[in-house]
Amino acid sequence: MKWHKLLLLGLATAASASSSDECFAQDNLEWNSASKDWGTFWYFNADTTAFSADRTTGIAEYFMDDFGVGNFGPINNTLSSDSFTAAPRLTIGKTDCSGWGLQSTYWDFNSVASNGFAGLPATSLTAPLLGLSSESSQTRAYTFDVEATKRLNVSKSVVTASLGARYGYLRNSDSSTALGLSTDSDLYTMSAQSSSSFHGTGVTYSLNGIRPSTGPLALYAGGRLSNLFGDNEATANTSIVGAGPNGFAPAASQAASSDVDSLFIAESQIGIMWNKCLKATGGRMFAKVGFEYQYWDTPNINANSVNFSGFTGSTADVYAEASDLKTQFTGISIGAGYAW
Repeated sequence: MKWHKLLLLGLATAASASSSDECFAQDNLEWNSASKDWGTFWYFNADTTAFSADRTTGIAEYFMDDFGVGNFGPINNTLSSDSFTAAPRLTIGKTDCSGWGLQSTYWDFNSVASNGFAGLPATSLTAPLLGLSSESSQTRAYTFDVEATKRLNVSKSVVTASLGARYGYLRNSDSSTALGLSTDSDLYTMSAQSSSSFHGTGVTYSLNGIRPSTGPLALYAGGRLSNLFGDNEATANTSIVGAGPNGFAPAASQAASSDVDSLFIAESQIGIMWNKCLKATGGRMFAKVGFEYQYWDTPNINANSVNFSGFTGSTADVYAEASDLKTQFTGISIGAGYAW
């Protein structure tokens, strides 16, 4: 099998085509280095990336002072959206016989974690106490690329370079609630929410290669960099409601920061690929599995909020602070596709 007829184009891989009824020409036909005639073909690739998102959790801190007993807390949220999550990536493109082409890719990641419960009746609480009643955490990211590509034959490998435009979005959000009950039966219901996000457009560029190994197998590796420009935003919100024999004491506040900023993304991948000629259809099927890493970073902006409530026998307060948006995605990529 002539692996120089295969390519790793961005995150897609495909076999070159010169004759649809002969499965991209015969496997024993050498690439014509003089004419650089690779053939014209379409390709489609569907990946599932299974990533863990490593990032800083937004701060939520709760505190209660029971004058008859003493201080409780501070206690903090601990939940993070770092579990392995499947994220789809779709690529479609076309390459002409000169090696130039155009491709488009969409990737979507959404990891949500939660625990606890929404509220707790006061009759089930035993004073004095302070505790978390619920937590939730979300990491949401997606990209959309449109790129020009150029394919080159280097020794026994196929190298593909790309340059184009990318729209990217990243948002990390955390929220939690807590309950406090004093010996004077003052009940405090508290909540904190924080988020950091970026969305913008910029340039993306990559270099990928594939090299034959054994039989229908080949090794692939690649890297991509993106520089985006857009809106960097952070929010923090807190609320507290105190209720007891001495009255009702609600309070709420919110904070928001924003700036026109930049986002840097670095991606790398390495793995193994398999392909098979389908002579009945004149196309080529391929599949791949590998390791992948992504690094997202933007300048940090601050947003924090604090609230206080109290009565003659107790007080309580809640504090929230948005996290740094820097996020690392680490995991595996499993994909399959078809070229025709």
